[in-house]
Amino acid sequence: MKDEDKTKQQLIEELQGLRQELLTTRRWGADLEKIIRQINHDTVEQRVEKDLQQRNRELRLLSRVSQAFISTLDLDSVLTTVLEEMRLALQVVACSAWLIDSATRELVCRQVTNPQSELVRGWRVPVGTGFVGWVAQHGTSLNISDVEADERHFKGVDAKTRLALRSILSVPLRVKECTIGVVQAVDEKNNRFTSADLALLESLAATAAIAIENVRLYEQARQDAETKSMLLNEVNHRVKNNLAAIIGLLYAERRHIGEKGQVSYKTMMTDLINRIQGLGTVHSMLSATEWAPLQLNDLTQQIIHSALQGLPSAKRIVVKVAGSAVSVCAKQANSLTLVINELTTNSMKYAFIGRNTGTISANISLDDDIIYLEFRDDGPGYAPEILQTKTRGLGLYLIDNIVRNDLHGTVDLVNSGGAVTKIKFKMNQ
Repeated sequence: MKDEDKTKQQLIEELQGLRQELLTTRRWGADLEKIIRQINHDTVEQRVEKDLQQRNRELRLLSRVSQAFISTLDLDSVLTTVLEEMRLALQVVACSAWLIDSATRELVCRQVTNPQSELVRGWRVPVGTGFVGWVAQHGTSLNISDVEADERHFKGVDAKTRLALRSILSVPLRVKECTIGVVQAVDEKNNRFTSADLALLESLAATAAIAIENVRLYEQARQDAETKSMLLNEVNHRVKNNLAAIIGLLYAERRHIGEKGQVSYKTMMTDLINRIQGLGTVHSMLSATEWAPLQLNDLTQQIIHSALQGLPSAKRIVVKVAGSAVSVCAKQANSLTLVINELTTNSMKYAFIGRNTGTISANISLDDDIIYLEFRDDGPGYAPEILQTKTRGLGLYLIDNIVRNDLHGTVDLVNSGGAVTKIKFKMNQ
């Protein structure tokens, strides 16, 4: 019985040992499972953190690129900065920007960042040739993992740069559904670019395309403005030459009339010369402002002084122009030039006879959209028959006709310390 009891006791101990070993194994299994779960959790967190860091880098890159595009209208400077940012972000050998020449239907390498940039910049490739040409032709992005395995590969670039290119990422530059060029990133390793790289480059290309189009529009507007200015200067030059030629002929005719003693015709010719000189003055003023509205104060001052040049050098006439800063359009300026010139000529003929000093004054005011121009001299005033409208000379007839028909205004003649002419018309008819 003792041996049997001993055998039972050993069996119990062995079972207890197995139980303990089983419990220990379960604890290790649970600990191992916990460790694996922690490792997996850490790996996911690290992956998420890495993705977030990458996204932040891409957002910072897009922000820097956008700032570069809006900071200047120098396209080459902007492209150089942006391509270098792209090259550093993608960690590739080179990046380049190709723009379509609409005249030749060729792609022109506008900028490139790599050690052989001077060799490639300015190079022309027909649309449809190579990867960059294919993208320009189809307006679709390409992610080529091994260029040697693709028949579209144009080896001319490799031969020129002596770079063994393997991976190429090409993205179209599109504006309003129209492809204007291509941006491209290249590297010497196979399978270099991911879908994330493609998405980043497409985002950069979208921003770049808008900036390039803005620069092109600005450049076109600048060229158009230069052409307009050149044509305007040429027209102004020809008009002034023609006016000078007409004045020269009139002076010659006046001398000829003077030799024959025809005083009335000589006076008429002098008046005609003064009118044309007045038109020449306003033309010069309008040319200087590119036919923008003129300040009526300045116009009046200039025309009066221009007309007074016909006076003998001994006479000293003081000119006073005051009032509101009113602007008149080019058409009104031409009409008012003739009116003011006639008024000044009339004062020269009748207000300063027998004296060497005198005053001409003009006052300009604006009430709502009605312009009031009061012109006066300090002479004896208008003759009674003129005020009674029984008789009018050519000068006054011209004034009344121009104001009524061209300016759609009215003219009133009064005497008040001299001859006073009151003109009223609507602004910018």
